[in-house]
Amino acid sequence: SCCCFVQLLRHQTHTGWNMVTERTALLHDRGYEGTAERKGSGSARTPMAGSRRDKEQSSCVSTPPSVALSTLTPMMWVPPGFDRNVQHFSLDTPPSSTMNVNLALVLSSILTGLVTVLDNTPYGLVLFPLICRDEYRSVGVSMVLGAAALAQITMTFTSRFPCAVGCMVVENLPFLTMMGRGVTAILVDRGEEAKIVPTLIVLWAISSVLSGIAMALLGATHAGRFTAYFPKHVLLGYVGGMGVFIFLSGVEITTNQTWTWTYAALSAQVAGQAGYRLAITLLMSLAVPVVKRFSNGSPVALPCYFLSIPFIFWFAIYFFGFTADEARANDWVINVGTNSGVSGLLPWTLVTPGLIAWDVLPTQMLTIAGLVLFTALHVPVNAPALALTLGVTNDIDTEFKSHGVANILSGLFGGLQSYMVYSTSALYYKCGGGGVMGGFVIASITVFFAAGGNSMLSLLPRPLAGVVLIHLGFDLIYEVFIDSLASITATEYLQVVAVVVSMEIFGFMQGLGIGLLMACAAFILAFSSEDPIDVSSAGGGIRSKVMRPLMLRRKLDILLETHVWVIRVRGGSLFFGNSVRVLEHAEKLLESKADLRFLVVHFTFLHGADCTAVSALAELVTCCKRKNVIAVFAELPDDILVRVQHALDEGCEDSMYTCDFINDAFAWVEDKLLVNQRRPPPVQEGLFAILRPLVPDAGDDEITLLSKHFTREIYDAHTVLWNKGSEPVRALVVEKGLLGVNCDEAFGLYSEYCRPGTVCGELGLVTGELRQHALVVIENTVVWSFKRESLQDPLIRSLFQQVALTMASHRLHHLTLLGHIHSV
Repeated sequence: SCCCFVQLLRHQTHTGWNMVTERTALLHDRGYEGTAERKGSGSARTPMAGSRRDKEQSSCVSTPPSVALSTLTPMMWVPPGFDRNVQHFSLDTPPSSTMNVNLALVLSSILTGLVTVLDNTPYGLVLFPLICRDEYRSVGVSMVLGAAALAQITMTFTSRFPCAVGCMVVENLPFLTMMGRGVTAILVDRGEEAKIVPTLIVLWAISSVLSGIAMALLGATHAGRFTAYFPKHVLLGYVGGMGVFIFLSGVEITTNQTWTWTYAALSAQVAGQAGYRLAITLLMSLAVPVVKRFSNGSPVALPCYFLSIPFIFWFAIYFFGFTADEARANDWVINVGTNSGVSGLLPWTLVTPGLIAWDVLPTQMLTIAGLVLFTALHVPVNAPALALTLGVTNDIDTEFKSHGVANILSGLFGGLQSYMVYSTSALYYKCGGGGVMGGFVIASITVFFAAGGNSMLSLLPRPLAGVVLIHLGFDLIYEVFIDSLASITATEYLQVVAVVVSMEIFGFMQGLGIGLLMACAAFILAFSSEDPIDVSSAGGGIRSKVMRPLMLRRKLDILLETHVWVIRVRGGSLFFGNSVRVLEHAEKLLESKADLRFLVVHFTFLHGADCTAVSALAELVTCCKRKNVIAVFAELPDDILVRVQHALDEGCEDSMYTCDFINDAFAWVEDKLLVNQRRPPPVQEGLFAILRPLVPDAGDDEITLLSKHFTREIYDAHTVLWNKGSEPVRALVVEKGLLGVNCDEAFGLYSEYCRPGTVCGELGLVTGELRQHALVVIENTVVWSFKRESLQDPLIRSLFQQVALTMASHRLHHLTLLGHIHSV
């Protein structure tokens, strides 16, 4: 009713523009320089299933709010019949009165405050352990509402969202309950029941302070984004386990019977009056989706439905002739406890230092760690979702700091954890709420119920608390087990089920630990199943960039195919799950290739290797040693290389050769293969052997005639055979030594090397072009020199032109090789 009246005031008195401009100013005051344009009407639900308000008001966030003016970014909910593309009031129309605007703001704040109280109250009723629950129900409610009020006041001043609504982290109820059970079990065995409540309050306060410190540090260090690395499917399983717990808590508070997986406990849930209460509660829970469906996306449908339950209940009680005392006697009404005079707003008043079991606190540290982690995970989920709803830029670091301050203050006051709840904030925004005054109204309502309104809680029927809990628990279960089917794999789904079952059998933290272990195991299996070997082939057709004579090229093609094998390892990491595949593959090759002499292993973009992978590489070298094969490691990172060298067996050092680049590795292998192939022939026979493949169509007599025009010359190192720009007067065939094509005389850089069997300068001799580069003797060299005068003979000229064309084709092939050697 309040929200409907708000909408009536906003649209019938031309004050909507004043409200929009006021909220726009609030957004800018909070640091939002610009707003993001809304795109369509897609879902703005928070992606985290654990946020309970995202379920109870899903209709209020599944459709973005509309506006009457397309130019206004802070959009507002438009009632049926309004077209967002039609301007229903003039921009120039001054507000008739600010009283209506303020009244609308107050009414929207009152509605939000009542929804906050309604949302949090059921969880306070089951906060304390069963042994003292009846006595401390009102205290639990006061603590829950007190945490919400303190969070509301803090976020009103620290959050960048003007419509932020603070609440106690009700998703932490399983952690808090687990602490209660653990502490109770220990202290009851000692006969120290009086220490249960003081010890629990200290534990919960420590948890709040630690949660606040963790979130403040995440915001200060800009590390909030790292919370996204938590496995999503494990989180889904954890949310599903909480859904089961909350669902069963709803059954417990409805029937007032403890739930256990025994026949006696299950029978007690449906016996007598408990069975009637449970049936009615389940029927009201089934009505929730019906209300959602027929409310046409109204953001106030569910709150109004829940608020109507107490009125309908008491109307039915008096209509059928029952009295309030009879309802209480049959457990139809919530018992707020005999200790209602003690306020949970000041939890430290319930703590006596001598009654704190300090030795019990360390036993709950694991649970506290899980609570801190889970509390921090809410911020990077809820804040971006609300920013999307408001159409503003998200500032996750500021929200982390705001949550940190709220939780630290709550802990110092002895309170519970708190956070900014997404869907209630969205409801508050859509109803026109926001600002400091509205935040104080919400906090005041919450404080009223926490401090002096506990007597009103005795009017709440058990089915009300039960339907809220059962509805939330069922929604969480449905999202985890049904909605997630399209977004996770079958393996992940099995892990989700395993986490839920483990949480129910062993406990919440144990279930979370099992889920993390299963996620790690699945990760290892997934990467272990992927073959780390990208390419494995014989060395034929793979060459280095070294320019070699045609005759040697042909020999290398045969030698590389027979004596060399190349393995290329994929980029990433080698670890215990996949490194064994490299070793096994190498062992099979060594067993099947009797003529193998070199095993080239190319590590492309390898980032890391664990000790198992290092041992596997060392074992690979040992296997090569046994087979008289040399392992050539190319591009292995230095840090990994050092570890492999330390892990080598004694005497295996000579069986491993390493290079920084794959081209150097192949050049070294080619040189080693050619060493035993070069037998020094007679002088003229060696020149003949070089010229023979260069003039394939000529006869032996013609090649012999051509070779007679070559003169054997010997040069010492550092001799300049010709300079850049000189006349081409001769061509050279290298018999022994090494020449270098000098591309930068100042720095002595060489672009190409001429090895034995290479022809140099032949193309310039035929075309008459000036020398493009200098030719320098690097090592003592023996060459065969062909003078330009010999070209006067037509036959010799024709034969030499064939030599030049063959060498041009050879160089063209080499250029192609240069372009593709990186893909070896």
